[in-house]
Amino acid sequence: MKAICSECIDVELPVNRVFDFVSDLTHWPLWLTFVVSAQRNGRGHGDLARDQEVEICMQRGRRRWRELFDVIRIVPNAFLWLEGSLSAARRIEFRFEQRRSGTRVHCSVGYPVYGGAIGALRDALFVRRALAHDVRRSLLGLQIALEGGEERMTGSANEPLLA
Repeated sequence: MKAICSECIDVELPVNRVFDFVSDLTHWPLWLTFVVSAQRNGRGHGDLARDQEVEICMQRGRRRWRELFDVIRIVPNAFLWLEGSLSAARRIEFRFEQRRSGTRVHCSVGYPVYGGAIGALRDALFVRRALAHDVRRSLLGLQIALEGGEERMTGSANEPLLA
């Protein structure tokens, strides 16, 4: 069984700036709360391209692991889809929509659920909620990073840090 967690947020910037930021893997650990590092495998520099392999180090609590993803679909300023190299159930997908006042970013994270009915219940009660929270926090981090809120993220002597 495959589960999907999906969220969206509006960013007050043109779609090309948002897409460029999101498609730069070096920025992922800055705003994706569950990503420790992300990099292209093999040689090659520049923009992401279809069929490229990406290695992502992720973390949940104390558990940290690496997974390989393939860039399945990339449409500049519209769509970025990464799918697990070993499992089509694992995926990270971004969709971008130009709006009057900015860009709407949709993020979906898909993952497999094992264990039959007990596994599905565990997923519904715990895993999906935690992942939805992580995706929401990630999109808020993206919005803050893009809209020039770096001083809000780092805080100052008179201001508490954002969570």
